[in-house]
Amino acid sequence: MCQTILKLKDVAVVIGNETIFNDLSFELKNNDHLAIIGDSGTGKSTLLRTIAGKQPAIDGTIERPFYKRYKETNVIQDPTFSLNHLIAYMDVRHDFRNLQNQQDFFYQQRYNASFAEDAPTVKTYLAQKALSATCSGPWDLPQTIALLHLEPLLDKHLIKLSNGESRRLRIGAALLKNPKLILLDQPLSGVDVKSRQQFNNIFTTIANSGINLIMVCDATEMPSVITTVAVMKKGASPQFIERKNFSPDNFKHTNYPLVNEQLLKPLISHRPLFNIIAKLRNASVSYGSGKVLDNVNWTIKQGEKWALSGPNGSGKSTLLSLICGDHPQAYANDIILFDRQRGSGESIWDIKRNIGFMSPELFQFFPADQNCRHIIQSGFYDTMGVFRKVTGQQEKIVDDWIKLLNLTDYQNKPLRQLPVSMQRLCLLARAMVKNPVLLILDEPCQGFDTAQQSYFKEIIDALSEGSNITWIYVTHHQEQLPNSVTHHLQLTENGKIC
Repeated sequence: MCQTILKLKDVAVVIGNETIFNDLSFELKNNDHLAIIGDSGTGKSTLLRTIAGKQPAIDGTIERPFYKRYKETNVIQDPTFSLNHLIAYMDVRHDFRNLQNQQDFFYQQRYNASFAEDAPTVKTYLAQKALSATCSGPWDLPQTIALLHLEPLLDKHLIKLSNGESRRLRIGAALLKNPKLILLDQPLSGVDVKSRQQFNNIFTTIANSGINLIMVCDATEMPSVITTVAVMKKGASPQFIERKNFSPDNFKHTNYPLVNEQLLKPLISHRPLFNIIAKLRNASVSYGSGKVLDNVNWTIKQGEKWALSGPNGSGKSTLLSLICGDHPQAYANDIILFDRQRGSGESIWDIKRNIGFMSPELFQFFPADQNCRHIIQSGFYDTMGVFRKVTGQQEKIVDDWIKLLNLTDYQNKPLRQLPVSMQRLCLLARAMVKNPVLLILDEPCQGFDTAQQSYFKEIIDALSEGSNITWIYVTHHQEQLPNSVTHHLQLTENGKIC
């Protein structure tokens, strides 16, 4: 029987002084699964949060008939039972907590064995989620672990999971609630090619178990289970299209202007000269009896542009942490950085002075209450906030990067109020303000629409043209690689070089 699951009528949402959407109306049936697409800043994530009940609407009505039907047909003994028990929401950021039930993880914690053990293991985390589930349904621990291929991760601490691994885990945690509605914000970001193919079947299996899916995703990555597409537009009501009538070829993102090379060139001149940027000899990293990296040999010379690839959990981020100086096992390895043997008296700040860094993990741990401008300014000092006054010249550099990356409208807003893509561009500007010798871009285009990906590639190619900048670019999407890439290193799933 075709029943209404969700109904929005004339809904309006305002954040600060900005109207995100107005007069929004649509209805979702129990055999419908919705994909939300659109340009950055059109309100995709806000719509998802509004449906979840996490973002209040200032006008209109939101009906969730499945909640009323569930209460009428089930004996509920939990006095705290609420709509939240029937909705699972997965944000772009995770909400993992330590063993003291606090969210006080820090970025370098995942690389330090003694600190990382303050986080629960995947097995413990899933057991807690299963135990706290109020609703009965088909998804128990064994079925969830099997569907999401979580068996190899069970003994890993949460903080050690790769970005793609943590997404699989969080979808598993959502399933264990046995909800009626699962809301996913960019569920395929950071997921490797093999896993993206598997997820098509995973989402179909979830839908066949009686759960409705609503997800923010890219127009080119919609799972086959999607039946309806909501195309969000800034300042206008979204357009709802049946999937069978939708083609990604007919959906065009707003184009960005050409890169302002006149503005860019002065920002990337006068870089120090080195022979060897990084050289690792038989680099290995182990946790207990498990090896994350296994005898990696890698030499990077100034001016080279490297693509780094490998499946989720292959050790890419760990390898980068050895170069950045964040990994404590760097001292146990034979590493040369910027023509200097690691451990010969240099400080961590001597290393970081030459490196600009951007990654999903850094995005995860950066304070979300700081505004965009302050975050960019912190790049001069490699800190997670501004604790020193910037100079007039530094302010000029910040202004130029804000203009170059089209961040002017967002510069004074807290990070949490920015669209995901603008948050990442903010962190790119932070990585670039000091004109680094080495730029490390770990999955930089997560959350970007197609037009933003193209513009980002143009920026990196413009940075590279006639410049001795060295960069390492990590991505699971080969089409995102800049044209200026010169070398490629690929890791296997067991941390070896292919």
